[in-house]
Amino acid sequence: MGNQLLTARKLVEEGIRVVVAEHGHYDHHKDAEIHLSRLLPPFDQATSALHDDVMARGLNVVVVVVSEFGRTTRVNRDLGREHWPYSNSMLLFGQGIPRGEVLGAVRPNGEIFGQASALRADYLAETFLRMLGFERVNVRTGQIFPFLNALV
Repeated sequence: MGNQLLTARKLVEEGIRVVVAEHGHYDHHKDAEIHLSRLLPPFDQATSALHDDVMARGLNVVVVVVSEFGRTTRVNRDLGREHWPYSNSMLLFGQGIPRGEVLGAVRPNGEIFGQASALRADYLAETFLRMLGFERVNVRTGQIFPFLNALV
């Protein structure tokens, strides 16, 4: 992951506007602690290094760390977690992103509350598409996962 993020940083410095780095295999319905104890330390180290690098260089970039859906708040009988598409965690940092701010909240049953401050996926998608220069953006939100319909 560290090599991917270093390459991503170099691409941004060369003028590439969007870079996607993938670090997958977090879908653990069984023995999540065992798997995550192996996956999270290198993820944390690489993401922290990218953060420090972006900030030190003053790059005009926004980094978004996101998954396709959230996880249940309760551990299942196999010591894993099930899919929960109604809430999700995201990490954003970089140009114009306030530090240390938490938006939205989830109750123990997974219900989202504090909607006025929640960062919705459709708002995030629209914001980034507009930042990339799309003049008109329509994000349909009738689905659990919004479909993007961008018109230039």
